[in-house]
Amino acid sequence: MKTPFYDLARFPALHELFSQWQIVRDEFLQLKAPTMRLSRVGKDHEEVMQELQDYIAAGHPFGWIQGWGAQGDNPDWLQYGLVAFDEVIPYVSPVLHRTLGLLQRIDGIKICAFAQLNSGAMLPVHTHPEIDEEDLLQMHLPLVTATQRNYAYLNVGGEFRQFVAGQPLIFDGSMDHFALNESPTNRVILYMEFSRKLLVAD
Repeated sequence: MKTPFYDLARFPALHELFSQWQIVRDEFLQLKAPTMRLSRVGKDHEEVMQELQDYIAAGHPFGWIQGWGAQGDNPDWLQYGLVAFDEVIPYVSPVLHRTLGLLQRIDGIKICAFAQLNSGAMLPVHTHPEIDEEDLLQMHLPLVTATQRNYAYLNVGGEFRQFVAGQPLIFDGSMDHFALNESPTNRVILYMEFSRKLLVAD
């Protein structure tokens, strides 16, 4: 039987990152980056990375990419890539150097990015079948959430969890899940897909 959410104590390799989440938040708050004219709709991570390389080679600046939505690109859900396949994305802003240092000490990262879900936005129910196929888990580490009327939630397999700054969520994204942000503040997380090998047995 699948487990929607996992006990954080079972991931000692991630504890340093968890304990220093404020460093990650503070560096994120210094980040100034444009939104790139790229689409990730219907593409896997490898395809997006190839298009990103071509985009940068053409002289465009690195920045945020829109997520997907029911009508295609979703301007209310943005990602700023940090690590892909255990390698730092070379175009990442130098203001994030301590964040990147923390991530480089973790083995088994498929993808890691800042992810922003704007106020009033919702990601509909979806699954990531490759999570099972590639033996991965997912993490949301909330960095910026509302301090009042914090109505930002993740639901995995019918179980709700509130996004609270500094309180990580590790879950099985091969299960049905959705996210919503009905708070007055844009919600920002550190998003990661990582190897299940980091999970320590009970």
